[in-house]
Amino acid sequence: MNSGNHVMLIGDLGLWMYEYLAGIRPDPDRPGFKHTIIRPVALPALTYVNAWHKSPYGVIKSSWKREADRLSLRVTIPPNTTATVYVPGANTTETGGLQPLRSEAGATVFEAGSGSYAFTVQSALP
Repeated sequence: MNSGNHVMLIGDLGLWMYEYLAGIRPDPDRPGFKHTIIRPVALPALTYVNAWHKSPYGVIKSSWKREADRLSLRVTIPPNTTATVYVPGANTTETGGLQPLRSEAGATVFEAGSGSYAFTVQSALP
């Protein structure tokens, strides 16, 4: 097999990994990663994900780890940018002082400015 198109398939897989599993997504209403949407999907078959994206403003990081009935999510938002963070599950705490805005489709939603944040979910996760 000598097709050059297979490179495109790998590119789609990489995009799926950081946009879906790690949840690092551009905001279609504010393009260019000035505002980022972090909405990871914690698949039951995985125990952790660690990803980053180099945006025009700096590196955006998202990593999560599952241990027993706890999910830990860590995110880093670059300087002069903001993010909406969707933490999968209920009973979410955040160690940096952020207050949850709302619950939506099985996630707790936070608005975050630049910086690093750690979220913990205590519940029976899938």
